[in-house]
Amino acid sequence: MYHHDKALIVPVRVDAPNAGYAAVLLEQFGGANGELKAGLQYFTQSFGALEDTTRDLLLDISTEEFSHLEVVGTLISQFLAPIHAGATDGTADPIMQREADGLRGANSTFQKALILGGGGPMAVDSSGSPFTGNYINSTGDTVANLASNIAAELRAKRVYEMLFREIPDHGAREAIGFLLEREEAHSALFREAMERTQDVGVMRDYLDRPFSRRYPDLQEPSSQNAERFETSRGFPPITRPLTKDEVQVNLARLH
Repeated sequence: MYHHDKALIVPVRVDAPNAGYAAVLLEQFGGANGELKAGLQYFTQSFGALEDTTRDLLLDISTEEFSHLEVVGTLISQFLAPIHAGATDGTADPIMQREADGLRGANSTFQKALILGGGGPMAVDSSGSPFTGNYINSTGDTVANLASNIAAELRAKRVYEMLFREIPDHGAREAIGFLLEREEAHSALFREAMERTQDVGVMRDYLDRPFSRRYPDLQEPSSQNAERFETSRGFPPITRPLTKDEVQVNLARLH
């Protein structure tokens, strides 16, 4: 059962309306690395989690992600708030009118927000592409899911770093900075959970087969001084195409 607290997880107050900022923030509302995707992904994964502690973590973080979605939606709404507000003489708000005039003919995302969004966000990304369930990664394997979640949090952190740089509004930056730091926390928690989950699912018999311990040394360096990746695992290299006999011999060891 969910219980909604009407107080936001962090106070949100933008300095001034700005339709352009609202449009780019849609990336974290309905985008591939946004809060809606994260909340739904972890919520979906929780039903297939084998361990109660992992399920608890997924549900806790998914719940916080929905509170982050609320913060992003509030930011967007505040940036667009005067869009439908009229001045005392019945004309459009002059600040937003200037914003609208500059974007109506050039930004389809803003057009949708203006006409369909009612001054609030929609489930689209910053280019206007609609949210899709294809963004949600849930394999049914706890370890694979946790690895996917670590990557998802790092991608979201990167998006927030770019938003922080591109949106100079001080009030918005305070909220974005908070969300950025929470992505780091989530990533660290998923890493800890993954470290605790060993020898199950895709980690069962990990690196215990012949071809799982070979390095793909298949490129010619551009120069003799070119830096190459050196693995500490001591993997022997694959330097040429393998013959049918080699593959058959190695696969026979799996039985």
